[in-house]
Amino acid sequence: MRFPKKTLAVLAVVGSALVSPAREARATLAIAFEIVGPSGTVQNYAVDNDVLAGYVPTAGYVQIADTDSRVGFLGLGTVTPIPGYTVEGSLQTQTIASGNPGSINELDSSSLTVTNDTGGTVTATVAISGTNFRGPIATAEASGSITWSNAIGSTIVGTWYDDPQNGQGAENSTDTPGTLVHTWTDTAVRLADSGSTESGPVAVNDPANFSMTLGFVLTTIDTDILTRASGGSAATATNRGQTEIKAVVPEPSTVAMAGLMSLAGLGCAWKRRRAAA
Repeated sequence: MRFPKKTLAVLAVVGSALVSPAREARATLAIAFEIVGPSGTVQNYAVDNDVLAGYVPTAGYVQIADTDSRVGFLGLGTVTPIPGYTVEGSLQTQTIASGNPGSINELDSSSLTVTNDTGGTVTATVAISGTNFRGPIATAEASGSITWSNAIGSTIVGTWYDDPQNGQGAENSTDTPGTLVHTWTDTAVRLADSGSTESGPVAVNDPANFSMTLGFVLTTIDTDILTRASGGSAATATNRGQTEIKAVVPEPSTVAMAGLMSLAGLGCAWKRRRAAA
């Protein structure tokens, strides 16, 4: 078997182009939330470094500042969207893989403390999204957790999404493009309670750039307002977190090129053996 020099040169050039495709470097990390409580409804959004970069918020949502100047880190600091309801230490992060096999794409969302001191029920509907994660991807893994304090009856419903179309999510609090990868529900049934979840690997198909979106609906019930004077405390949810992770697999073109090179090597070996004979 003989491969002409010109043919091998063409294969090398084509293989190099296939192995190292051009990638879009820009990505938008965003969060949008709606808070509904005894004093009314508030809708806000925030984007990484306050740069919209193609992000189009739904009408009625008001922008708040990113308090973390690092790229890929979207912080809200401490916010009190309605009287008596405070979120502390809210941070969203996005890690984009290098593109090398085994490199990691990751989307995280966490908050240190959510305090409901309204004397009633507050429901927070939240979406967090990042775009331009790098493929190809074959599986996804997900995890989440929360700790409850004096919040009996409070609930969280978490969702994790994958979108091979690379759609921008979190343009409103229910904007979760793509396919559901995992879902989880937890309810506080004791004064001190906690819950967690994990899933994966789950099969997905992201051949090129893709987006991931996390969603949750957190309903906290502050039931002891009448006993506050005798030592009652607000309902709190602490250490809430969600993560979605995907590792890059070898691109089909890389595998194909490896096969071609192996075939070329076999041809050269066959040629040497024939010449020796």
